Amino acid sequence: GRRPLSTVARSFSQELMDIFRIDNSVSDLDQQVSERRETVGKNNQELAEIEARIREMEERLRRNQSGNPAQRPQQSANVAPPAPTKGENKSRPGTTRAPQQAPSSGNMPPTPGASEDGDAEL
Repeated sequence: GRRPLSTVARSFSQELMDIFRIDNSVSDLDQQVSERRETVGKNNQELAEIEARIREMEERLRRNQSGNPAQRPQQSANVAPPAPTKGENKSRPGTTRAPQQAPSSGNMPPTPGASEDGDAEL
């Protein structure tokens, strides 16, 4: 009695696979999941490398700002004439200048990278 049941079960199973393409869709989905995992892994690695470079650049910037006190008074002396007209900038001419340089050189490149990563995942 088992032989006819197994033949019926096999043919029914094959018909279901043909109708819904279960075999192909499962293997295709598995392959897509594997590819996306690889992509996410690569993106995470790239992100970690970029973050490490940003940290290195920030550390260099801090070292340059704190390590060169002789240059700061010269820069603030050059900035001093506009500073009295702008009461807010009087106390921090050096700190006002440094954050303006950092976003243009250090913080701007990661922003497009982050949006590209976001687009790649969608």
